[in-house]
Amino acid sequence: MPRVGELAGIFRYPVKSMQGERLGRAALGIDGLPGDRAWGLRDESRGDFFLGKRCPELMSCAAAYVDGYEPGAVPEVVLPGGPRFPAGAPDAAERLSAFLGRRVSVWPAGAESRAAEAGEPIGEAEMRSMLAREADEPLPDFSEPAPELVEFQSRNGPLVDAFPLLVLTDRSLDTIADAQPEAEVDWRRFRPNLLVAGVGGGAFPEQDWVGGRLRVGDAVLSVHSKCVRCAMVTHGFADLPKAPQIMRTLVRENEGHLGVYALVEEPGEIRAGDRVTLLR
Repeated sequence: MPRVGELAGIFRYPVKSMQGERLGRAALGIDGLPGDRAWGLRDESRGDFFLGKRCPELMSCAAAYVDGYEPGAVPEVVLPGGPRFPAGAPDAAERLSAFLGRRVSVWPAGAESRAAEAGEPIGEAEMRSMLAREADEPLPDFSEPAPELVEFQSRNGPLVDAFPLLVLTDRSLDTIADAQPEAEVDWRRFRPNLLVAGVGGGAFPEQDWVGGRLRVGDAVLSVHSKCVRCAMVTHGFADLPKAPQIMRTLVRENEGHLGVYALVEEPGEIRAGDRVTLLR
């Protein structure tokens, strides 16, 4: 079993599109990290949960499980400047709507939230805006979702856009930073669940794992596909400036991809510093 790197970071995002929390260890289940994207904000003007792609201010908010995560736990939301309140508070939607300047509602993941995501059809112009693609850049084809994606989302689990885990290597971050030295390339822009360090190989080595399996700690992952990137990687938030040039670089260097999606094949505990090995 060839070693490909070391697990440098484990990251959980309790509320979709907000900043999250770094973990020292976690017990991976079939839905990924327990408590990850367990809550989301519904954009009431569009009827979907894609608010972060349209509203950069959302990424300035943060969320964490202040007493640790247990099933049913409600994360605490922190607005810039310090106001704090539970995501499930009666006035949470009102407070977030006032901060974001648009009407939102707050939902825990589950069948009800999936049913609430009726959404208006997304035309090409809005799709280009959400994916930060220029008029001469091709759009990804989402017309035929993979059967594995349909099956995973039918379980009404976390409010992820695709699969439960996003895996990213520091080598890929270095590749983008070298190709676009004027931009601040920081892992926080790309919202990985698992950051793997010390990986050799090509410019984007994790893409070579697609179709394979990874052992991370006590868990085994099935690496499914490349991650199509959207406008969120260009947003400015916290101490990071707006960086539209990052998407131009991603499109030029890697067809707009960065990182890979994975499913949990064998649940198990993972810890920062764990060896990451490739299974064939």
